[in-house]
Amino acid sequence: MVLSNYYPNIQIDDNWELWRYMDFHKFIHLLYSRSLYFCGINFFDDKFEGVLGTNESCESIRRNYVKKIREDNPSFTEEQINGIVDLDTQANQVLNKSRFITSWHHNTCESEAMWKLYSKDLSSAVAIVTTAKKLKEVIHVGRYQPDKGSTITIDVGKIIYYDLNDLSLQPKMQFTHWYKRKSLEYENEVRAVYFNQRLEGQRGVLIGVDLSKLIDRVYISPFAPEYFRQLVIDITAKYGFSFPISYSPEKQAIPWK
Repeated sequence: MVLSNYYPNIQIDDNWELWRYMDFHKFIHLLYSRSLYFCGINFFDDKFEGVLGTNESCESIRRNYVKKIREDNPSFTEEQINGIVDLDTQANQVLNKSRFITSWHHNTCESEAMWKLYSKDLSSAVAIVTTAKKLKEVIHVGRYQPDKGSTITIDVGKIIYYDLNDLSLQPKMQFTHWYKRKSLEYENEVRAVYFNQRLEGQRGVLIGVDLSKLIDRVYISPFAPEYFRQLVIDITAKYGFSFPISYSPEKQAIPWK
C-alpha cells in the first residue's frame, strides 16, 4: 500500500498571507524566546482535535477504509486488510502524542472575529502577519533523521473542514491532524505541524526561528488605546526588532456618517 495515495491535499500557495492573533503577553514571549510555540495536539481545548470521527460514525469509517484498501490492493487477504486498519487506528493515537501544532489564519485582510476569538483582552492584543513561504523557510519544513531510530518531520498545510459523519473524505486514519469540523471553517486555518517522537506526551515545544525573516508587520488591536501602540513599539525595539507596527486598518478607518 502506498501511503502517499492516502495523504490529504493540504497544499497552500507560498504567497498566502497568514495572520496570528495574540494577547500582549504572548507577543512579549515571542520576542523574548525568539521562538514559535507548538502545542501538543492532545492538549487542545477542542475535544475533536485529532480524532477519527464520532462514536456513531467510527464503524462506518472503518468499513469505508477497509473498502478503500481492498480496492487499491486486490491481492491482500481480509486478515491483512483488517490488520492494516487496526494498526493505522492505533498508530494515529500514538502519533498524536508526538504531534505539535502552531495555528495561523489565512486571509487577505484582518478579521474582527479572529481578534475577538484569540484575544482575552482586546485592549491589549496584537496580530503578526507573514506569508506561507516565510513560515516554511523559518521552521525548515522537511524530514530529518538526527540519529538512528529518530525521525523529525515539519510540515505546513491547510486544514480540511468536513462533516464528522461524512465519509466522502475518508480514509484519513493517520492524518487526522489535517482535519477539523465543518463548523470551524470560519477559522480558515493553516497550521505548521512538528512531529518528534522523542518529545512524546509533552504539552508543547518551542522552536527557535528568525523573527526578522518571519514577521512582515505587526498590527495593534483596533480596540487598543493610543498608549498601547507606543508600548508595543518600545517593547519590540527593546528586544532588538524593527518590524513595521501600526494600528489595525479597522482602527484607522473613519466611518462616513
